[in-house]
Amino acid sequence: MRFIEPRTGWVIVMTGLIALASCTTYDDGSRNSSDALEDDFEWRMARYSQEELVPEKVFSESGTVLVSTKKCKAEDKQRLDALFPISEARKSRSEQVNAPFGLPLSDAANDSEVFLHHDEYILLYNSELKLPVFASYRLRAQDVVKGEREECFREDPRLETAQRSRTIDYQGSTDLDKGHLVPDADMQRSRDAAMNTYFMSNMMPQFGSVNSGSWSYIEAAGRLWAGELGEVYVVSGPIFDKDDDGVRDDDSDANRAPPTKNVAKPTAFYRIVLRVSDDGSLRAISFILPHIQASTAPNPEYVLTKLTSIDAIEQVTGYDLFSSLPDVQEDALEATIEDDFWCRRRCNGSF
Repeated sequence: MRFIEPRTGWVIVMTGLIALASCTTYDDGSRNSSDALEDDFEWRMARYSQEELVPEKVFSESGTVLVSTKKCKAEDKQRLDALFPISEARKSRSEQVNAPFGLPLSDAANDSEVFLHHDEYILLYNSELKLPVFASYRLRAQDVVKGEREECFREDPRLETAQRSRTIDYQGSTDLDKGHLVPDADMQRSRDAAMNTYFMSNMMPQFGSVNSGSWSYIEAAGRLWAGELGEVYVVSGPIFDKDDDGVRDDDSDANRAPPTKNVAKPTAFYRIVLRVSDDGSLRAISFILPHIQASTAPNPEYVLTKLTSIDAIEQVTGYDLFSSLPDVQEDALEATIEDDFWCRRRCNGSF
């Protein structure tokens, strides 16, 4: 990991070679790259909503999020909890599948952080902050399926009682939601996988306007890209930087969320979506979303102002997120602010 000045453009990394590519027109003539990026994103998200690839969050014309939910039963929770922890062999398999570019490394040792493995994703949980600080998973086209939201909030039995986030930590809050780091809509591949996203170890305090707004919008974009491109990888987490100096605050300095003040309240959130193309090149698009209350509906113009580099995310989180990549490939990928990832796989053959 090297923190260098970000560059703009589409970067393709192949064994140390950086080549620039651009998108012209789709072979069906439906879109042209000369259109404004905002228009393209808005058009694509509108088409996504119309096709209802994932119905967990459906936007009305005003931007309101309409969600249909039901609750799991006590016997479901008991059955699911008994499935964890998974075996060492399954943990290794999960790392190969869901974090092929490496797990996060930090220069500073942190005894408060522990990896929590699922077959479908991996979390890094911080018991001082009482929330996940990293998630990584593969999202394939066949994973983007229609499913019913079934809430199953519960404490994580893999953690000691004093380490856990609890549902009571969020009760009574008028403006903070239990926000998923790994969204249930990305795990509708099975009922169990979706319900297991409701472990409190996967929850972060999020203002409702973020959880159901800009964050939801970027989550939906990831599902759109998975459906169109065949397979993507998602890496995400919270940020703690109260003084906005681009450096992670000490865990003890984090603001705490009401009512219990047990769980830390992030200052921002990051999300990275990566794709390996047919020629083996790796591309990524990255966002940092401030954790602020807003009354406006999600919109592409706002989201696109939050594009950033992986370098910037690593600087403010203190993690080397893709430590398994060769240095040349890692440096080129992480220094880039990608702004042309919206192209479809069949976009002039360049994706």
